[in-house]
Amino acid sequence: MKMMVVTHETGFARKARIASCSWRPTRSSKIRKLQTFSKAAIGTRTAIPLAHPYALNLFEDKYMEHIRIRPFNTKDTYPEQSLNNDLAQAVVAGNMIFLRGQIGQDLDTRESVGIGSAAAQTEKAMANVKMLLEEAGSKLEDICKVTVYLTDVRYREAVYRVMGRWLKGVHAVSTGLTVTALARPEWLVEIDVIAVKS
Repeated sequence: MKMMVVTHETGFARKARIASCSWRPTRSSKIRKLQTFSKAAIGTRTAIPLAHPYALNLFEDKYMEHIRIRPFNTKDTYPEQSLNNDLAQAVVAGNMIFLRGQIGQDLDTRESVGIGSAAAQTEKAMANVKMLLEEAGSKLEDICKVTVYLTDVRYREAVYRVMGRWLKGVHAVSTGLTVTALARPEWLVEIDVIAVKS
């Protein structure tokens, strides 16, 4: 069977090579590790059947594209906290788009919006989601997964009404959680989104 040998190399050099070798599926996985070398040397080599969807994506080099949208450091966004984390508002990885959890905050001025109103904060968070998806080459209709964090379950109805208006007809999968608090005390809701490129 034709196999793709994927070499996970150190640094930014990652290559996919095709080799001919026999492959025997195991009970636990259809992906069998062939041989592991030291990280300082070649890296880890893994054999994947070419018919496997993951192998097809690797062959098309989609997995190699990583674009960071609106990168920032938490020293600037949370000056009142002792943090130093390099983050981004969105990451495009191949055909997938991962958004940072969006809250009632202006992404340009970093000012909180809709303080005291879960509905108003949801409105701003969804506007941010739309803007970031468009910057990433996607749109609201391409959303696959939504995770909603509420600081009080009583906000659920107001938040989901606003989200429902923004995502009418999208039919994404959704998970809702109630948490003790978010990164700032005035934030009542946070919306996390995974989408695909249009």
